[in-house]
Amino acid sequence: MLLALTSLPILVGKVVVTAGLLVHLLQYLAIWRRQPMTATAVQALGAVAAITAGLAWSGGVRPAYLVPLLATFLILTIVGERLELARVASPGERAEGALLGFAFVLAAASVLTLTVPVVAVPVAGVALLGIVVWLARYDIARMTVRQTGLPRFVAVGLLVGFAWLAVAGAGWILGGARTEGPVYDAVTHAIFLGFVITMIMVHAPLILPAVLRVAIPYHPALYAPITLLQVSLVVRVVGGDAWGLTPALQAGGIVGVIAMLLFPVTVVCVALIVSPRASRKGGARVST
Repeated sequence: MLLALTSLPILVGKVVVTAGLLVHLLQYLAIWRRQPMTATAVQALGAVAAITAGLAWSGGVRPAYLVPLLATFLILTIVGERLELARVASPGERAEGALLGFAFVLAAASVLTLTVPVVAVPVAGVALLGIVVWLARYDIARMTVRQTGLPRFVAVGLLVGFAWLAVAGAGWILGGARTEGPVYDAVTHAIFLGFVITMIMVHAPLILPAVLRVAIPYHPALYAPITLLQVSLVVRVVGGDAWGLTPALQAGGIVGVIAMLLFPVTVVCVALIVSPRASRKGGARVST
């Protein structure tokens, strides 16, 4: 992706990105050979959508036409991970098969948006709503939201993200194939900010410690950037896209940027201030 921003021909960057996505798919195939799982198949379908987007982008297709493909890649990657966790509650083979079916339809429809978007986009919307219903029924967030602390924090973010996916699915069904305008804006922000960025924010206390080797304990302050992000999206989608208020679009965009900047600041403050205090308290308890 960085090569696409340099002085080299942009095609070089596009080809390298597409090659990287192909390697990503091969990784899933290697995992599948070792242990076939529905979750791996779901994520592999997302990788196929991403490779298709890369090939189309390399061929000159405008990014606006690639939104369903890119959205499918990210959605199925995350949904596959949620399926792995849902297996703790034993959803059953039929439930896993249903999710795989929805994922296949979504992936196939997203590919067909390049040729028959009028038909494929609403079909993708139906499949997306099917995935949302599945998540609402089987994802463990519906149980962990009753807990406290970090489990509830993650669950709340997940459920909010699922709601934004429902908004996106409805937008694809009712709005059809759009590459500009209010429906396009609402669907794009619902998926990439409402779902994807929210998923990143709520999983940060779980993922970053493993990557950075820095403890990030739960603290209620972590709700601040996520809440601000949801407010920005509601203002943008409802006030800006649905009601056509330009100031709402602008305000939603500004607040959204503030929320995403506030997120790393909050995480750093929690890691530098809250974590040492928790360690000292823990040490005091041990010493007594």
